[in-house]
Amino acid sequence: MKKRMLPFLLALALLFGLAGCGATGGSLDIQALAEDLLKNGEFSDELWKIDDSMVQKLYNVSDYTQALVYVGSGATAEELALFAFPSEDAAAQGLQKAKDRLESQIADYRTYLPQEVPKLQNAVVKQWGNFVIVCVSPGSACGEIVARYTK
Repeated sequence: MKKRMLPFLLALALLFGLAGCGATGGSLDIQALAEDLLKNGEFSDELWKIDDSMVQKLYNVSDYTQALVYVGSGATAEELALFAFPSEDAAAQGLQKAKDRLESQIADYRTYLPQEVPKLQNAVVKQWGNFVIVCVSPGSACGEIVARYTK
């Protein structure tokens, strides 16, 4: 009886151990995600990578371990920002800063280029474990691509 229970208990322990590895996040290659989004994200504007000092100014964050942020010309609100943080708590704070940035952008674009506001309102803004993803684009491709990477 004991010999039959051990494999069952080990399988059960493995099952419960893996249950915690699902949708809350895991490993994410933000460079690969950025390349996929830039290539297939349906951006109408050309996006340019900005340096860390500008990232910190735009998003008011500095505690990330990696950031890839691309912005448009200003003629559109299109933007791509991918952050890796040292913890889920830090990522949650980063997510709030990203939401704050989008709200600020909505207010700015509402009077400057109101046709860009729907892009901002429908932006992909997601925390996945220690990662934060922001994608402002005209179509739904960004959401579909992000969903594939964050299963």
